Amino acid sequence: MSQTFDAATDLYTFQYRIDPAIDAPTEIFVAATLRYPNGFDVTIEPETAAEWYSAQPHLVFVEATARALPHQLVTVTISAK
Repeated sequence: MSQTFDAATDLYTFQYRIDPAIDAPTEIFVAATLRYPNGFDVTIEPETAAEWYSAQPHLVFVEATARALPHQLVTVTISAK
């Protein structure tokens, strides 16, 4: 697991491995008002491993899909629009 944030570009990258024993989404806090006033984009690699949704303005939830492999490495990137 690792994470980085580049304050000059507002690029956030988070890598983790899917744990099939955990039946809950990964929660990522996003400083939307401070860092992303015009919105943000979320990308996931590999695309088939996980999907994301945002039920609240400052939270991104990432969940493994049925096609995800146990312990598969997933990269989540959040960037400014």
